[in-house]
Amino acid sequence: MFLQTSWRRELEFRANFIAQIAQSIVWVVMFILILNVIFVHSTTIAGWNRGSAYVLSATCMMMSSVSYTFFGNNLIELSEQIRRGTLDFDLLKPMDLQFLISLRRVVFWEAGAGFAGILVLVFGAARSGSEITPSGIAAYCILFACSCGLFYSLNLLMMTLSVWFIKVENLWVLGETAVSFVRYPMEVFGSALRKLFIFFLPVAFLSWVPAKALLGTCPFWLGALSIVWTAVALVVSRRFFLASLRWYGSASS
Repeated sequence: MFLQTSWRRELEFRANFIAQIAQSIVWVVMFILILNVIFVHSTTIAGWNRGSAYVLSATCMMMSSVSYTFFGNNLIELSEQIRRGTLDFDLLKPMDLQFLISLRRVVFWEAGAGFAGILVLVFGAARSGSEITPSGIAAYCILFACSCGLFYSLNLLMMTLSVWFIKVENLWVLGETAVSFVRYPMEVFGSALRKLFIFFLPVAFLSWVPAKALLGTCPFWLGALSIVWTAVALVVSRRFFLASLRWYGSASS
């Protein structure tokens, strides 16, 4: 139902829909051009050659595209719903509230960057010089799904704070900041920052770990930790969201 309604909404403004897709693809092309400039005077950066850097960047693009297509814009609106009291209407609906506020609207034009990212991923993998195996592809798919789940959980945790602090939609900028970090290999950061991004603020698992899995350089413990982080984040964000609803003061209260 959500998919059908969202698709009809997009088709009401077809020119805008096409323009937004084109804009997403242009953004991807511009980033790839910047990446090429970086590699003009160097064949590798922190052990990553141009092809493997394409894989890393493409993974980040795809994760961001999936996020914005399905839940990103919906979670941003949570603060406004609470401020205006329109969340009351959702509470009355016979549907899981978290599911409803997360997936009520699908932004199809955001998928343009995702499809472009897939092409970049395939091209980068072919140029990386690494042996791409079926097990590596399977591991990549699993860890990519984990990265999307982890990013969703982190943003749900942040936006749920709007129950107490009404005007917090700008917290979504923190998520975008995290995406800007994970476009680059964790090896470029110092040991202390790398440990921070792996064990305490798990942004390393958003693109770096899936990319290493596809390229065959990801140790087993790092992939397993990605799954653990995602499971913990999903459970904690769910419980935090449900607990926060107990403190929600409706517009009629």
